[in-house]
Amino acid sequence: MDHRTDIDYPGGMSKMAEDLGNLRYDALATFLDALSVKLTSDGDKDATRGREQLAMALKTASQAIHGAAGWIDVAWKISKPYMEKRSESLSAPDPPV
Repeated sequence: MDHRTDIDYPGGMSKMAEDLGNLRYDALATFLDALSVKLTSDGDKDATRGREQLAMALKTASQAIHGAAGWIDVAWKISKPYMEKRSESLSAPDPPV
């Protein structure tokens, strides 16, 4: 596997971080969980190759990211009712004139 040092994203990593941070919290939690799964998979592969320290580091990072996803999910549950109210007010018809 080729491990890149950059990302092909308009604006680079900083812009990608900003765009991910601007996701609705439920979508951000889904992304973080997917990243957590990827790191676990990488850790499992490294463990089978005898790279125990690397495997442990990746699995620990995966658990931390999974934990962060859980907290973002809490943020979603807190903010969801307010987002629904905002969405309803934006879609309400204009009053008759």
